[in-house]
Parts: sequence; C-alpha cells; structure tokens
Amino acid sequence: MLVILGILAAAATPALRRPGLSAGRAAEEIAGVYAAARAAAAARGDVVRVSIELATGAFLVAADAEGAASPEILRAGRIALPAGARLAGGSGGTARAAFTPLGRARADALVMQQEGRAYAVHVDAWTGEDRVQSAEAEDLLPVRALGVQRR
Repeated sequence: MLVILGILAAAATPALRRPGLSAGRAAEEIAGVYAAARAAAAARGDVVRVSIELATGAFLVAADAEGAASPEILRAGRIALPAGARLAGGSGGTARAAFTPLGRARADALVMQQEGRAYAVHVDAWTGEDRVQSAEAEDLLPVRALGVQRR
C-alpha cells in the first residue's frame, strides 16, 4: 500500500528542475508535444493550440472544436526543465503554437538554453513539422533575437 502511495505521489508531484537532464532532451520533449498537437489537429479536423509556461515548463494542449463554447482540453502536463536551463520566447511568459487540420502552423520562437548551448524548437509554418536545432548560444539567431545571454 505504501509503495502504491509513493508511486502516486511521485507521479503527481511535478519536477520543476531536474539535475542530470539535458536541455536537448527537454527541447525534444517540447517538439514531441508539438508533433502530438499537429497530429490531433489533422485527426480531429479542428485547430489545436499549445501553450507553454516558460518559467515552469507547464503546457496545455486544447482543441478549438467548431461550435463549442470553450476549447476542449486534450492534454496538460509539464516538461521537466534541467537544472540551470532557461526557456525563452513567446510573450508574457508563455510560448504559443497553433496547428490547423490542413497542416499549417503558427508558433512563437522557443529556445532552451543551458551552459552556453541553445536548442531552438522550430515549427514550419507551411507543414507544421517541428525540429530542434542545436548550436552554441551565440550562434543561434533566434537566441540572439530573444536576448538570451551566454553564461
């Protein structure tokens, strides 16, 4: 019984910062959330939106179902941010993306930085496909535009 309670407590308690986790892996997890949202938009025939809180990595995926009074929440969770990492992009502390059923997308620039390395999560506006680009922080153009500083 205590083992089950321990597992439930561990699953329910989100890790805000995890030592040993790489920024690249966290950026890939964000790309995975985007890919799932893109697939949901195509499967449902609705616009699917993603919001990511930059400070904590908390995210929400919601569908704008036609005729619905409010968006339908499809998924919510938290990307574990590595210790010493910083997410930058979006506005007002949140990065947003929207995927249409026909594959188009609109997404804020989103960059994960840790110890001089930067990982930009790009979403192609025409296809909705996502990719993670890795570079030294000062070499990645979106990083400079977002004002991310090298450590």
